[in-house]
Amino acid sequence: MLVIREAETPDLARCLEVRPSYTTSATWQVVLEGDPTRRSTYARGEAFLPFQLRQTRLPRPCQLTLPALAVPLAEAWPHYHLRLVALDLLDASGTSLLLGYLLLNLFFDQGQAQIARLLVAPESRGHGVGKALVTAARHWAQKRNLIALLAHAPGRNVPGIEFYQQRGFRISGFLEHFYPTREDALFLMCQL
Repeated sequence: MLVIREAETPDLARCLEVRPSYTTSATWQVVLEGDPTRRSTYARGEAFLPFQLRQTRLPRPCQLTLPALAVPLAEAWPHYHLRLVALDLLDASGTSLLLGYLLLNLFFDQGQAQIARLLVAPESRGHGVGKALVTAARHWAQKRNLIALLAHAPGRNVPGIEFYQQRGFRISGFLEHFYPTREDALFLMCQL
């Protein structure tokens, strides 16, 4: 039976065991139109830089690892505003199997919360675990009258980006070299 609850201190060790990997057959790329050193203008004189985000198929599926956190998980753990775990209760005694976790930061001044890390064990993907974690985070944010739930994912994590889009998130931005590995990130937002 799937149970979502706030994480407790002993859950950290179990979360560290979840492999941060995924398989993808595509990647998102930024394509600049024209000369990126020259700004184009609208008729009203507003400046903009024309670019597109384009999904590109890879020649074959690749298994990749999510970028490492700038601060190790064990060190950052106490600083998250919400830590959720997804468990499969195996028996009445409370024995459980950790299926995944979600870590969330709250931006008080903006009225928003950001999913800093969402990770589901590879063998548990496709069974509603990620959906249940995001739904619980959304309810937590709504109870606090927040206006939006944010997320980010590496541009090459097409399955993760599609997962968020299926849950009502839309791509809202792009930042080069966002992760410590210098990977680019797509930012997503869901209005609450």
